[in-house]
Amino acid sequence: MSRTSTFSQTTWGLILLLGIVFTALPHALFTTALRFLSAKTVGLVSCLQPFYGAVLALLILDEQLTTRTLIGGTIIVATALFETQQSHQKSRA
Repeated sequence: MSRTSTFSQTTWGLILLLGIVFTALPHALFTTALRFLSAKTVGLVSCLQPFYGAVLALLILDEQLTTRTLIGGTIIVATALFETQQSHQKSRA
């Protein structure tokens, strides 16, 4: 008997949830965003995902952020803000 046959329906449901909602759907949204936004903008947003995750973990799960995480998050947000400002200045010129 294979190991997969011992999984419960709940486990299979969670595997499907993980595969569809948390993997396939975000990838589809990412590629759809590339049709409407620049690659730089989409790339910056995807780089901010770990920062969003850390902030949500802090707010929802009461996780503590390390100094390294705070420094990394600050660098990522500062870079995103800088690139956004640069893009706006180039579009005005």
